Amino acid sequence: MLYFIWGALLGGTTPALLSLISAATQKRPQGSVLGLAQSCQQGASVVGTVAGVAVTQFFGLEAAFPLVSTLYALYC
Repeated sequence: MLYFIWGALLGGTTPALLSLISAATQKRPQGSVLGLAQSCQQGASVVGTVAGVAVTQFFGLEAAFPLVSTLYALYC
């Protein structure tokens, strides 16, 4: 259930953030700025996945939960 809520929130905030970026950007560079925002979002997804796999491989599965909990706490 928690993953469903997290997915719903993420699915709702990403378009809202992109619309705010679009509204705050001048018309001419708008495509470049939105492309950069999407690239950063996808890059962060890749880096997060790779970091999670690395931590799990080097420190074991029991190290993944404290890492994710700490990152979520820092994010909020």
